Amino acid sequence: VGRGPVFTPSLIEAVLEGARYYRYPEGLALDAALPRGGDPRRSAGRFTVGPDGGRAIAGEIPAGEIERRTLALLAGGPKTLAQLSRHAPLLGREVIDGMIERGLVAIEEGPRAGARERTLHLARTPGEGDGPPGEAGARILEAIGMAPGVTVSALRRSLPFTDATLRALVRAGLVRVERGGGFRPIEEGTDRAGSAYAAAPARLTAHQIQAVATLDNAIALGGFRPFLLHGVTGSGKTEVYIRAIRTVLSRGRSAIVLVPEIALTPQLVAMFGARVGAGIAVLHSAMPPSRRRAEWESIASGGKRVVIGARSAVFAPARDPGIFVVDEEHDASFKQSEGWRYHARDLALLRARREGALAVLGSATPSVESYHNTLTGKIALLELPERATAQPLPEVEVVDLRFDRLGPASQPWISSRLYETMGETLAAGGQVILFLNRRGFAPSATCTSCGQPVRCPSCSVALVHHRFTNRLSCHYCGHSREVPGSCPSCAGPGEGIELKGPGTERIEQVVRDLFPRARTLRMDSDVASGSAAEPILGAMREGAADILVGTQMVTK
Repeated sequence: VGRGPVFTPSLIEAVLEGARYYRYPEGLALDAALPRGGDPRRSAGRFTVGPDGGRAIAGEIPAGEIERRTLALLAGGPKTLAQLSRHAPLLGREVIDGMIERGLVAIEEGPRAGARERTLHLARTPGEGDGPPGEAGARILEAIGMAPGVTVSALRRSLPFTDATLRALVRAGLVRVERGGGFRPIEEGTDRAGSAYAAAPARLTAHQIQAVATLDNAIALGGFRPFLLHGVTGSGKTEVYIRAIRTVLSRGRSAIVLVPEIALTPQLVAMFGARVGAGIAVLHSAMPPSRRRAEWESIASGGKRVVIGARSAVFAPARDPGIFVVDEEHDASFKQSEGWRYHARDLALLRARREGALAVLGSATPSVESYHNTLTGKIALLELPERATAQPLPEVEVVDLRFDRLGPASQPWISSRLYETMGETLAAGGQVILFLNRRGFAPSATCTSCGQPVRCPSCSVALVHHRFTNRLSCHYCGHSREVPGSCPSCAGPGEGIELKGPGTERIEQVVRDLFPRARTLRMDSDVASGSAAEPILGAMREGAADILVGTQMVTK
């Protein structure tokens, strides 16, 4: 990073030990631990002739052919790396780095202003005087209505459209485009939710007090000490994390917090930024590479001492980390499924041992292996058996759809009991969250003649129908195709293809039909990946939405 080492010695040792444990090449493991993307200044900045560049042009100091051509181009004015590369194809970052070191070129400015992501909002609903927006335009309007503040890049992943279609909607006054809606760091106290998290709880429960005291004592003793914080939902595990982290920071050390879902990071950053009193860094795969590199450098330089992120944040080059927190440690998303197939929870324990730090694994439903480790004495158990507030645990009711199959309006996916409860909740001014672990419109497109679903040619799994694109997609390899005109298995007629089962898109449509006055949003990876989830979470938090339909994101 800059002119200093990329990894600390303890981080190198942890990565290499992890590579040996998982039988993965050490060099590739070190590469996987690096942030993707180059120096943001070199990719977005402009270059000028440096202090020794004039001497090289005059022949006073030697310069290679590529260097002379680069200096000749810069003599006409500042240029970006992309502009230079058009005229000097062999010019790469390595050459630029060497020229910077020798003083031949200099960086004039940092990243371009205005290069941030665009977000989309509905400016108004179409009126009778408006011309038809077209099929693609209508789908864009529907998608933005379901996910206000969605980024253009996120929308393109689920809905093909051209810039011309988007410009036509903007000119018609139907869509408003804002700059800067992509990832951005949430500074302390500036997030719209920050004020809600600024105040500490009026009082801790007896079990919270005991857990905080135990962790404080472990921090004072020093060394590697692992804990499993087993607390029921709403028991205040996050408050225990925050107090332990504040103790670690007071001793001049840093903290790394791993969360299972990228969509959770804005909420957590707001909360920690308001409470811990230190710079917060965010690391996850949805960030632009240049921003991720910049965060990495701020962590390595010691400018930010609290790191929050998904599983890859376990490799953050934090200075002297004193605590590793793995929230929802049981979650399967901590497992890397391609390349280096590591488990971030286990690597967090390994790093904590190498750093002589605390490791706190938190969960309401601990993994079998973590709980077993508490029984064998490898990990100490801390328990929070009661909620931190007076709010009671929810009543759970199981509805057997064999006897309540048709539901309201004779549709099979919202039972009569659920429909009645949703109506009562909305009438009382409450909000509803519906969880379904399937995205898309229908999990399969099945032939009514032979009963076979349309399958992925590579993965042999049923293709999922997505209504916005009107295509069938494989959620494993990304293969996509149109809905076939005839059955691929028996060559039966296309009208015999039936879309079976519900996905989040279909449930959202059903809910909108049943509760037309309710403000319904959907949150899944098709419309709310990365930072695009924050406007949806904000709408729920601020009471601007009534019903939220989504995949596992909404449960966390």
